[in-house]
Amino acid sequence: EMLRKELVRGLSAGGNVVIPAFAVERSQELLHDIGVLLAEGALPETTVFLDSPLAKAVTEVFIKYAGSLDDVELNERQLFRDPRFRLVQDVEESKAINLITGGAIIISASGMADAGRIQHHIKNNIWRSNATILFVGYQAPGTLGYYITSGEPMVRIHGKEYLVKAEIRQLGNYSAHADQGELLDWVMERAPVAGRIFLNHGDDDAREELARLLAERGLDPEKIVLPQMDESFELIAGDARSKGRLPERVPQTELLSDWNNDYAAFIAALTLRLTDAKDDDQRRRIIAQLRKAL
Repeated sequence: EMLRKELVRGLSAGGNVVIPAFAVERSQELLHDIGVLLAEGALPETTVFLDSPLAKAVTEVFIKYAGSLDDVELNERQLFRDPRFRLVQDVEESKAINLITGGAIIISASGMADAGRIQHHIKNNIWRSNATILFVGYQAPGTLGYYITSGEPMVRIHGKEYLVKAEIRQLGNYSAHADQGELLDWVMERAPVAGRIFLNHGDDDAREELARLLAERGLDPEKIVLPQMDESFELIAGDARSKGRLPERVPQTELLSDWNNDYAAFIAALTLRLTDAKDDDQRRRIIAQLRKAL
């Protein structure tokens, strides 16, 4: 229902709805749900583009084995076969989508908008006030998706700045990962822990909180390991010994946001400042001050 509301709202605005989504499973889940909505007549008439060679290949595997899938609301002949679906492979086909200024749903990878064809679709729509960029997954710090969803007024894509005028929306119910409660339940069902539990994938604050909650439920804190970057372990039955860390390659402060992120943010801020200046003389003074600082 939440997806239906977001798509109806976005399409009713007259622009495109662009959805960054991971190529494997997330894109197929979206296609399934959109296919159901189209079959029910719950969406305005639209064309749905899946523009990702990997997502296309994975979707074709889903189609091949559609008869063996569970928890789907469409039969084998309908699943991913809606005539309004366009599974895009060719580069020229992908470029042609940018000629569409409204009324389409465009799904493309990557899910955090940090690489791939999705960046072309975002830069073609993010400056349009009638367009919608709909994020359906977690956006890691330092990614383009993170800066867009954080409310930045301008973002830098492919070396050029773009004002964010599109409607930026988020749906959290398409996360492909178990949430904290599910992870806790999964671990506790397998207790007692003979060796070690490695909390490796996630932000540091989330890992630390999960470790605290596991200890609160009775697990030995000494058996909960939060590996650091470049740390390795020797796995031994009933134990796991760290071999230590390699010499630091990247300062810890650079892991979430490096100078490239700072540079992109600075250029975007400078562009906005120059745009807002009252006249060319003021713009020259701003540039002169920056040159002096350099």
